[in-house]
Amino acid sequence: MATKRKPKSFDDPIEELTALSAKSSSKTPYPTVDYRSLISWKDGIPYLSQAPVRVSQDPREILPSLLRLALDLPYSGLDPTLQGLTNAEAMVISHARKAAEGDQYSTDMILDRVVGKPPQTIKSVALTGDINEFLDRVAQQEFKTTIEVSSSPTKEQVEDL
Repeated sequence: MATKRKPKSFDDPIEELTALSAKSSSKTPYPTVDYRSLISWKDGIPYLSQAPVRVSQDPREILPSLLRLALDLPYSGLDPTLQGLTNAEAMVISHARKAAEGDQYSTDMILDRVVGKPPQTIKSVALTGDINEFLDRVAQQEFKTTIEVSSSPTKEQVEDL
């Protein structure tokens, strides 16, 4: 009868998580980040040694610079043909491959950026005036209708008193 092994106990929770992630996946596509280097301990209390980027304060200003940094990082994915490229280069090549295979979203995205989006035609009508002028015009159009009156009434049209 097989006996279950007792899991190894760790003193540091980060070591335990690192061991569990290494056991669960032997193909780790991303480099391991040592978060312990970002934390400094003083009197048993953890402190961040580097302040995090506060994207929520002004995302329109911060996100473009963060995206530029992320796009310039080296590609660390599973595709061996893209090794040695940056994330931005890998993304462009990946979308071009998908477009060549028939993916409509990738095709539209590439064509929109290279050729430009097709122009959209919009028809607009300018209205001037106020409600009183509008009602006067409607009233004039209603009274322009002509009513035909026959010259001699027929017996059905005439009522005997």
